[in-house]
Amino acid sequence: MARSAVLDGFEVTAQACGLDVHALLHQARISQASLQDADLPVPTASVVSLLEDASVTAGNPSFGILMAQARSFSVLGPVALVMREQPDMRGALISLTRLGWAQAEALEAALEDDGETAILTLTLAPDMPRPATQTVELAVAAIVRLLRHFLGPDWSPQMLTFSHRRPVDTGPYARFLGVTPVFRMERNSIVILTTDLDRPIVDANPAFGRHLERLVASVNRDRGSA
Repeated sequence: MARSAVLDGFEVTAQACGLDVHALLHQARISQASLQDADLPVPTASVVSLLEDASVTAGNPSFGILMAQARSFSVLGPVALVMREQPDMRGALISLTRLGWAQAEALEAALEDDGETAILTLTLAPDMPRPATQTVELAVAAIVRLLRHFLGPDWSPQMLTFSHRRPVDTGPYARFLGVTPVFRMERNSIVILTTDLDRPIVDANPAFGRHLERLVASVNRDRGSA
């Protein structure tokens, strides 16, 4: 399952593409209420199908990237608060890898660092519908925007890699993400300089961040056992 917050930006993007939002939601079996309440549970598989259908119907292979531009930092809810209280960007991304499941259980993130560059890899659960191009690109674009929230609006990753094929028009990647990805790679990833990970987060309170992380884990554990 996923928090319905993952649909943030869907309605405005779909409308801008001239799509019938209600019809798309109905086809994906997602309640209209999911667009108003960010904490409603929705099946991740339904979200994957919704975004693919929207992209195909609009004839726009960049739907996921455009949707990410319509999102705000608050879409992550309590996870965003935990990230904000980490001492540096490394801690913020590690928090994201630990708590990302609280946003969408089917999407996992892992961080590797060799001392010069770091790789944040995103993996979609194998039982999700395929293709899932829009979901993957939405997640990557949303994380790039999230990093810019901390590192500045002009920041760009060193490299992006996607496992899916290269689209005909790669212009939106350069415009919105600052770099043209490498396609048909083994994984979907964001490559970052280690020096960026070492950047401190101003006014962070790590002790409060640890408390928030325990609270988020506890609330979601209780929700899962209910």
